[in-house]
Amino acid sequence: LLPLALVIFSGSSILSFGVFQRILKRSPQQFINYYMLFSFMKMIVLLFLLVIMALIIRSEAMALIIWYGILFAVFIPVETIFAIKLARKKDNTNP
Repeated sequence: LLPLALVIFSGSSILSFGVFQRILKRSPQQFINYYMLFSFMKMIVLLFLLVIMALIIRSEAMALIIWYGILFAVFIPVETIFAIKLARKKDNTNP
């Protein structure tokens, strides 16, 4: 289950980074609003995937939930730090 969870979280983080770059190019003033909205939507989608996978693999549902919790606790702060650094970098380059 760990490799599958890592692939899902890595894929969603790479997608998030690309979306954040587009948002910064299009509307830097609204970045925080879009960031919060996108993060909330991503959390809902990942939670939905967790429930589906837990229902499909009932014997390993508890391990899956624990791994998702750990990965979520690690990936979200890292993603937030990168998004903030990206936003600051964009602010510094725009006079």
